[in-house]
Amino acid sequence: MTPDSLVVGIPVDIELMELVGPAEESGEPELWGFLFDNQLQLISRIVDGWIAEQHRYVEVALHDGRRFLLRQDAATSQWTASALIRPGSSPTRSRST
Repeated sequence: MTPDSLVVGIPVDIELMELVGPAEESGEPELWGFLFDNQLQLISRIVDGWIAEQHRYVEVALHDGRRFLLRQDAATSQWTASALIRPGSSPTRSRST
């Protein structure tokens, strides 16, 4: 993720909403929304996802066109909105955690 592709002002702890059953292919719960700034943000699609040493990362696109990088702490399972990605940017994965 390059600094030019991010909007400052986060990380913020979030409550992630998951479907009860496992996703069709991966066997993991399917993400569908999260609470950010006291409002439900609906996920339209998962753009990318990867696992680092101490965190799981998921880049999501919302129904309104915004994209967020969500991070889950491996030790606590707490989710954080780590970044709001600027429109038109092409973020790259960071090797650091």
